[in-house]
Amino acid sequence: MKRKLLVFLLSGCFLFLEAVNFNRYRRELINSYLKKIGPFYFQPYIILNGIGYDFNIYAQTAEEEGDWFADAGIGLRTSLIRPRFIISGSFSPSYLFYFNHKDENFWNYQGKVDSLLRLGKLHLYFGYKKSRNRIRPNFELGPRIRQRKEGYLFSAELSPGRPLSFEIAGSSERFVYEDTNYLTSIDLGARLNRRENTLRFVIKKRIFTRTRFFLETGYRQLRFKHPEITSDADQRWAAVGVQFPEIGSLIGSFKMGYKEILFSPFTTTAYTGIFGKGSVRARIGRRLQFDLFYTLDWNYSYWGWDDIYRVENYGARGFLFLTGDVKLGGGYSRGRLRYIETGRINNFQLYQAYLLFRVAERTGIGITYYYQKNYYEGFEHPDRFISYIGGVITNDF
Repeated sequence: MKRKLLVFLLSGCFLFLEAVNFNRYRRELINSYLKKIGPFYFQPYIILNGIGYDFNIYAQTAEEEGDWFADAGIGLRTSLIRPRFIISGSFSPSYLFYFNHKDENFWNYQGKVDSLLRLGKLHLYFGYKKSRNRIRPNFELGPRIRQRKEGYLFSAELSPGRPLSFEIAGSSERFVYEDTNYLTSIDLGARLNRRENTLRFVIKKRIFTRTRFFLETGYRQLRFKHPEITSDADQRWAAVGVQFPEIGSLIGSFKMGYKEILFSPFTTTAYTGIFGKGSVRARIGRRLQFDLFYTLDWNYSYWGWDDIYRVENYGARGFLFLTGDVKLGGGYSRGRLRYIETGRINNFQLYQAYLLFRVAERTGIGITYYYQKNYYEGFEHPDRFISYIGGVITNDF
């Protein structure tokens, strides 16, 4: 059971680790900044992850409690931009506030430093990031978890933007959980505090003007603070995929491949199979927009006694532009969590609705309704659900 408590990664931390293109990053920075003083650029921005009414703040059907909430803050990004190098830093504090349930209130922050260097056809990147957030599990619903992350990232890409390019990217991240006895008698931090080291190599081939086909191979180490409780693991994978342009009638990316997971002492393969992740947006004419997305992978369970689960999730969103600056939309996704050891199957469904107004080129504000329910196979009523309605800011209008 100890060996099977682990799977490779948080669903929210599925890393694409794409190499950073110097020219594209520089263009995006310059276009986004509001103030320039000499070679320095400044961009303050508003953070609004949500504001409104949460109908079930603990996500449990046995203790349904609602409350007004806000999750908002102010961030600042500053950059030194030169023809051959860039140094950029950002800091984004925000506060999660509940009107009556003060135990849920929490200061979140995210900080990041990026440095880029262009040496002819070789683009180099090194970054550092640190964050502390109160988050809700992505697929397994439950109360919010306090999580700290700190990590280093690097990448090198040869001939970015050309018909054939090569990239190598990696990261080293540390995960720390501050909650204890999360929904069980097993300490969450003792089970899941860890360091993840990731390395991937990619070959990209241009197949259309700005669309690329890629081949990827990767390797990841997971080293736990308490390996006597949760076994260390290694992962290896290979995948193929497509990257669409950043701007156009078809944007996004998807990949599909084969992965194997080995547990310490790494002499036998524990889990193998198809994995993948994708999100593609299509614009049809002036009025219609569609998003398609999916996730196929494995995850560990936050609940402690439920071993590893296989997640299979598929979904779509559709938008109708009432005018050029107003759009109405809705989304639906469904999936299942198949627990490897116990054989239990947990199904989930997610519904969303939006009314958004454009306030800048890619930025919109509006109102959204969100509902997700999880229920055991064979049961009609959910054992866990979340539901809220409120305001939202989006940066992909």
